[in-house]
Amino acid sequence: MNIAEASAPIRLVLEGTLRMRGAFASAGTEIRAGDDATLLRDGGGKVLLSGTGLKGALRSLMERTGEASVESLFGKQDNASRIVIADAAFDTQGQKRHRVAINRKRGVAADGLLFDQEMTGPGAAFPVRVTVKSSQDTLEADRQALAWIKALLEWGAVTPGGDSRRGAGHCLLKHASVREYDKSAEEGLAGWLAGTDPIAETALAAPALPGGSLRFLAVDLSLAFADGVLVGGGDKKDATSDLVAYTMTDAEGNERLVLPGGGIRGVLRQAVERLWRLRGAANVCDPSEAGGWCSAERRRTGGKTDGTDLCPVCALFGAINWRAPLAISDFVKRGGLPDNPCLVDHVAINRFHGGAEESKKFDETPVFTDGFAGRVMLENPTPKQLAVLAHLGLMARDGELWFGHSTHRGIGRLTGITVKRLSLLQASPWTAGVPAPFDEAAALISQSGAEIDWMKWLAALEPAMTTLEEA
Repeated sequence: MNIAEASAPIRLVLEGTLRMRGAFASAGTEIRAGDDATLLRDGGGKVLLSGTGLKGALRSLMERTGEASVESLFGKQDNASRIVIADAAFDTQGQKRHRVAINRKRGVAADGLLFDQEMTGPGAAFPVRVTVKSSQDTLEADRQALAWIKALLEWGAVTPGGDSRRGAGHCLLKHASVREYDKSAEEGLAGWLAGTDPIAETALAAPALPGGSLRFLAVDLSLAFADGVLVGGGDKKDATSDLVAYTMTDAEGNERLVLPGGGIRGVLRQAVERLWRLRGAANVCDPSEAGGWCSAERRRTGGKTDGTDLCPVCALFGAINWRAPLAISDFVKRGGLPDNPCLVDHVAINRFHGGAEESKKFDETPVFTDGFAGRVMLENPTPKQLAVLAHLGLMARDGELWFGHSTHRGIGRLTGITVKRLSLLQASPWTAGVPAPFDEAAALISQSGAEIDWMKWLAALEPAMTTLEEA
């Protein structure tokens, strides 16, 4: 053993499977013909989840928890890191997702802003191994830090890869186990030399509240479209229809209907822009304009680090040099494809004689289903931002949110929204604005949507809801 090994002979090992809720995208090392962005792969062609990228994301979150041992654990100048996260690979085929920017004035695709991206399908599972090199002096602090790392991964606060704010990279750690052994002890050293871990699984205490600024609120939802929905995004696999719903192949090889998080995000942003303008806010950005208030100013100055120079919409959905606190996962249909797809015929009408326009017939295949499951997550939310989400919930209840193609032909209306669970992961207690049980002094709080007293929630958010115009 070298000096560094001898000074930190104890090993804490966290292992599990990081399973993607929807798509996963990572920065590829080369561009192949036909793809604007490709997946990162290892030498054997497997899709790679970089250990260093996951480590960087964890360090950023851990620093905001207020844990005192972060620098000691993750390293600093002249002090080597004591945490090792291995690269993780998964053998799967990449799938193409088409992306497009929206023109805010016309509500259609913006000219010249179509691009595509290679992603994995839902359910990709990456084996994760996190090793902490510890000693008797740091053991208790390292156990507490590892408890927070485990909680962040199991809860879904870490979104590795790219485009996490537009649906990709949302994941949960499954089948997690923690083992602890001492390489300086005879049994531990013998096991280490033999390439086995001799100590059985151990339990970590629940993470304590260290008093940091980290807070995540998640809403797990199920969406229904009784009038049908038709969202595109991928290469057309069905030659029998002109417009087909977007599907991805999951890790088991099954075709799954997917509503990309980026498309849902775009619809919600437009709805929030209208909401703020109706509430009389003077400064509401149009991010598609070259001279938009927030983007133009932040390009010149770099922007304020606390975001106080942003309009209320950009503060929630992001801007130049400002990472959005709102993240929306892909919404994936439970089960397989519908057994009986519905083919709807259309024809263009001649405006002069009112008959069918010659050679202008087309069709589409919307899906009439429910059970699109996904998550909306807010980082360090304010009561005012929670009030905005409450307004979006009211709009969904009243049938005012539409998604995908052909909304002016009667499909795409959100007809049902079910809150499955609300969860809060925090490093310090919530001081005001949130009703029980989320005002408790606990790091992890979760409650089924059916158990929540929504009238108390609305009453708690009422002060923020009545002052939305005070941006």
